[in-house]
Amino acid sequence: MRNYLTSLLAMLTAARLVLAAPPGRHPSIAPRAPAVPPTVSDYNNLRLYAQYAAAAYCNANNGGSINPTPQITCAGALMVNGGQSDRSNCPLVESAGATRTVGFNLGWNLISNTTNGFGTAGFVAVDNVNRLIVLSFRGTDPRSSQSLNTNVQALTNAQIPLPQNCPNCLGADGYLRAFRVVNNSTGLARVDVIGTIQQLASANRGYQVVVTGHSLGGAVGTFAALELRRLGIKVHFASFGMPRAVNPDLANFISAFDVTSETNPAPINQDPLERNFRVVHRGDGTPDLLPLQPFLSTKQYRHLTPSFNITSDNTVLAPAITDVQISSRDGISQLTGVPYVPILNLPTDINATAQAHRQYFGLISACF
Repeated sequence: MRNYLTSLLAMLTAARLVLAAPPGRHPSIAPRAPAVPPTVSDYNNLRLYAQYAAAAYCNANNGGSINPTPQITCAGALMVNGGQSDRSNCPLVESAGATRTVGFNLGWNLISNTTNGFGTAGFVAVDNVNRLIVLSFRGTDPRSSQSLNTNVQALTNAQIPLPQNCPNCLGADGYLRAFRVVNNSTGLARVDVIGTIQQLASANRGYQVVVTGHSLGGAVGTFAALELRRLGIKVHFASFGMPRAVNPDLANFISAFDVTSETNPAPINQDPLERNFRVVHRGDGTPDLLPLQPFLSTKQYRHLTPSFNITSDNTVLAPAITDVQISSRDGISQLTGVPYVPILNLPTDINATAQAHRQYFGLISACF
């Protein structure tokens, strides 16, 4: 898995150099506000939601196993000295006894990819201890040609308009199509996870709906959260190391659901049921994809705000609350990364960049 990530990040870094606009066309970098950690509640949410994102990589949860279990489990996933152990990288999820309602794994290897499921995989689960309904999307699967192609399509294809009350809102082609195969309202769904969430939300009043995902899973989850909000369901959307997936208008539209910032980490006017948690680990290069503006193109991409930046390096597997800083500067109109800056400060160690991409409150993709 590490070799795959290293190769993929090297390839995408090269693509960024070719496609990105010259430095002079990028927005200027705004002065940093004083570092502010998240609230204890937000920090605990980040840890829990990261573990749900980690669980989507495990075939027993996402439907990729011939013997799936109803209870979400990541047993044996945590890599120790290059091998598997009997430890789990989602102990908070397992201790809550979260149960899987739906698992989906649409085209998970090169042999079985007979129809285009875009490699979309994940699960819907109910957590009665934390009173959550969770939709978790898996990140890129190196065994899936479709999963890899979804990233390529996002990078190269046209942006697609969204049926929102936002006339100029556009989403990256590959990521949006990967979501549509699990959204039955489009008529293209292979699995109707949005309908499942609606039913569960109706049957479990007072439960918080959470959409989460790592990397590609975060990009696909962006559109799932957007659709659920369009249907009137309040959502916590959490992403970990996700690439850019939307244009500036749509980034602004989604970011308006959460006004948390480094100057106001606990705003009194923030709806606690509508939150955006975009998490970036120091040194992870994936959040700097897609380019802010591809070379010779009118397309533009931006991130959501706020972001929660993990400032500790790869030697810290479980960052403390003081290792996390809230930022609103790298969303609508600013460069991303802490301290990673595209073009101006390329990573010198691709292996370290790949490892940073895997580490989000643990080894998030350890089930591969």
